Amino acid sequence: MNPWVSDSIPVRSLPQESDDGHYLIKMERYRSYLGYPSTFVNYFGQLRMYSAVDFVLLLIMLNVRPIGMASVLTLWFGFLIFLEWLHRDSGRALWPAWAWLVCLVFGIWIYPHPCQMAVCATAFGYALKKIKWMGIFSPALIGLLKVFLVFPFSQSSLQVLLVVWFAMAVRNLCGDIRDAGKDFMNGQQTIPVAMGYRRNTKYVYPLALATTSFVWAVWGHLPIWSLGLAWTIQIATYRLTPR
Repeated sequence: MNPWVSDSIPVRSLPQESDDGHYLIKMERYRSYLGYPSTFVNYFGQLRMYSAVDFVLLLIMLNVRPIGMASVLTLWFGFLIFLEWLHRDSGRALWPAWAWLVCLVFGIWIYPHPCQMAVCATAFGYALKKIKWMGIFSPALIGLLKVFLVFPFSQSSLQVLLVVWFAMAVRNLCGDIRDAGKDFMNGQQTIPVAMGYRRNTKYVYPLALATTSFVWAVWGHLPIWSLGLAWTIQIATYRLTPR
């Protein structure tokens, strides 16, 4: 007996195996909503606050107003939720489809911009990274996604956009290096796997993340406490993402 499930839950409320072919998915979602102690942490971890706080430093560096920042972050969280909803990785609580749709609609509504069409297209392209060989293009795509998200606030500065693309692409590549062993076992092609690197390297991504945060803080002449706060949040939340 699971000690976290109340005996008062009626058996008829359980998904039935005869319902349809998605029984296991429905059962997983059912278990997620029962109030397991780790469920909230699981969802929260999937939002990758360690990455979001780095994004906040970048937006502050660009002098983005609160309404623009809210739009960018909402679209970013919507992208992450869409990614999790589509991939359904083992060990991660399942998101309903309406969650990413709400983020998408709200993010566009509060700060509409034509560039958001490119955001949606790039996000969808990145979501295909588990298709063989598509993972090789994922660092470039995530760099483009961040570029399109900040483009409305970059004053069309080519220097800013190139630095953002390069920094985010390299950081995503470090994430692929971190997961190279797992990706190889799952048959997923990424740049490290294609180059013959076949083992996990867990500290390379956190170091890259701390470095990009340092770049935004120094470039934007932000107070030292803001960088310290960002690093603290990154250390505190990085391990919350199920891997």
